[in-house]
Amino acid sequence: MWVVKLGGSLTSSQALRGWLAVLARAGRGRAVIVPGGGPYADAVRAEQQRWGFDDSAAHSMALLGMEQYGHQLVAIGNQAASATFEPARTNTELRSALERGVVPVFIGAHTAEGDASLPRDWSLTSDSLAVWLAHGLNAAALALVKSVHVEETESGAAALVAREWVDARFPELLQDARFQTRLFGAGQQALLERALCGDARAGLLVTMN
Repeated sequence: MWVVKLGGSLTSSQALRGWLAVLARAGRGRAVIVPGGGPYADAVRAEQQRWGFDDSAAHSMALLGMEQYGHQLVAIGNQAASATFEPARTNTELRSALERGVVPVFIGAHTAEGDASLPRDWSLTSDSLAVWLAHGLNAAALALVKSVHVEETESGAAALVAREWVDARFPELLQDARFQTRLFGAGQQALLERALCGDARAGLLVTMN
């Protein structure tokens, strides 16, 4: 099983349809999508700056923003491949969807809110939540799909934090992971499809070095 995090920045690009097409072809029964926050999380940041409410409230609102993007992904994906994508709120629902050969999209604000070990601030974003979910599902691999331009084939998690490609909590949550983590950037839809189909060398390998 793969956990595939689709970055919120993809909402501003027609490339999003291409990523969803790959998941429709190669992700049925084997991939769980974790949505980013995108413009919905950006709206939370703007309102927090305007009104000055605390990070705990912003965390809850940003999780709901991920849910909004998740519903958007389901709707867009099913325009081209009807009944391929569906929302799922719990690990049980995610596994059930995979068994039925569809691609579940994690609508997990309530589930994440229930884990007191997760920090309630902006140090944790959908990247780390994807790692958290991959641990919980005993996933074989995690894919991060972003709008960045990727040229290298390997990078340490701390280096990705320094480049602001992932959040500050990402390396900590990735510690002791039993799954492989790979990152895919702009124009690398074919590489993600190869990875989902079993190519263990496709994409940028994320290490703990």
